[in-house]
Amino acid sequence: MNDKTKLFGTPVRRTLALSAIRRQDGTQVRESLDTAAIVDYADRYREGETLPPVDVFEDPQSKLLRLANGFHRCSAADAALLDEIEANVYQGDLRAARLFAATCNAEHGVRRTEETVRTAVLTFLKDEECGTWTDRRIAAAVTCSPTTVGKHRAKLEAAAEEEAQRTKAATVIFVGVGGKMAGFVAIADPIKGTTAQALQALKAAGIRIVGSRHGFGFSGVDTEL
Repeated sequence: MNDKTKLFGTPVRRTLALSAIRRQDGTQVRESLDTAAIVDYADRYREGETLPPVDVFEDPQSKLLRLANGFHRCSAADAALLDEIEANVYQGDLRAARLFAATCNAEHGVRRTEETVRTAVLTFLKDEECGTWTDRRIAAAVTCSPTTVGKHRAKLEAAAEEEAQRTKAATVIFVGVGGKMAGFVAIADPIKGTTAQALQALKAAGIRIVGSRHGFGFSGVDTEL
């Protein structure tokens, strides 16, 4: 059993009303739809051609039907004035629909862009469960190279570490090699043990401190105080 079957189970083929399928829940991985493809698919629908079924997830709790794959086909069916469309219906929530969407369109349909692949990879990396998978396993699910996954994982980890340093009131300096970020250096001036006492003395003297909670304007300083 492959990861896709483990994650999403086996679908049931159903004929669904287009109006019942939700397309606005953030399951679309592409940055935009291809108008030319929609026009082409619409013409094929009008000519009576049967296109592959779309992929829909039925939420076990709310019973909402969310489109995971087939945005071009649904838009084309609308343009062709169809009321219904064939669909493979899986059982799963919004998370499942988003992960499924990230695995689609590598080998068929409108060609994926680099940005689409990036979004697909990040969908897996940011998922609590799938983010623990190896680069090779995520690459197999998304259909890209493990190197691509590793690159995006490194960027996510660097961003998380940068934020962690900033919350400690550190100044983050990025280091680049060959025009690419290789890492960063965090520089911090430790807060003195007497700082909080000095601030209290200033307040007691009626001196108003503006800015954030302690007057510095940096969340990291506020946290340490």
